[in-house]
This record gives sequence, structure tokens and C-alpha cells, in this order.
Amino acid sequence: MENARLLVSRSGLGRSNAGLVYANISLKVGESIFPSVDWTDFVVVVLTWWAEAMVRLLRGELERVKVRFMEGPYSVDIIRLSHEVWHIRCIETGRESRVNHEADVDSAVLVTSILGGIEVALSVCREHNWWSPDADALLQSKSDLLTEVSDASGA
Repeated sequence: MENARLLVSRSGLGRSNAGLVYANISLKVGESIFPSVDWTDFVVVVLTWWAEAMVRLLRGELERVKVRFMEGPYSVDIIRLSHEVWHIRCIETGRESRVNHEADVDSAVLVTSILGGIEVALSVCREHNWWSPDADALLQSKSDLLTEVSDASGA
């Protein structure tokens, strides 16, 4: 089993004319990084999608989710094998779909990394006065995800 972590950094940080915050965001599975080490995307929106998907997996509402990166033809399929183990497939869709990497991963490590990424994104929004309805949605998704993590741990 490999560890999967969603990596969010302040590198590539900025805000579009439409008010969307972007920064470097990628998924590290084992030693593989997807889509790339310097991938820049609309981090607040993408993190909301990831958090919402994790909530649905943790609740057992779905056994499989697809989470997309907003820019480019990149997505990640996540299949719930058990509460603790999920199977991840990193997919690049062009003329044909191609699986760049796949592995069974520890769900807790992935969820913890998503929560860390959310903290980075919300901090950036506060520091730069870039708060928006998207940041509100991310804050709510964070709360929902924390509730599921807490419920799962029996706290």
C-alpha cells in the first residue's frame, strides 16, 4: 500500500480576473506526482471538490468518485475498498484515456493532506483579502470533512 497526499503550496499563487484563486496543487501517490510537480490550478474550487468527494466516501454514500482538476484533462478515480483503504487511479484523458499511476492507499493519510491543503488555501484567501463565495464553500466542505473524520474516529 502506498501513501497518497494532495500537495498544495503557495507557489504559483495568484488570482484570476474572475476572482478565482490559483496555486500549485498536485497529488503525490508513492513517488509519482500527478498531474505534475508544478501544476497550477484553481485551488479553492478543486479543494472543495476533493473535500466533498471524501465526505461521500467516508459516509459510505458512494463506493467510487471521480475528482477532476479544473484545468487540463486530468482526473482521479477513487474506489473505496474499505473505510481505511482506497484504490486511486490517476487518469489523463486525451484522445484516449491513460492511467498514469494507480495504487491502494491509506484513506486517513489522503484525507489529512486534503485538510492541510484546505488550511493553506483558506489562509491565502484571508491574508490577501481574496475571500469569496468559493472560499465560503470550501470552509463548509472543511467543516463537513472534519465531522466525518471525527465520527469515524469515535470522538
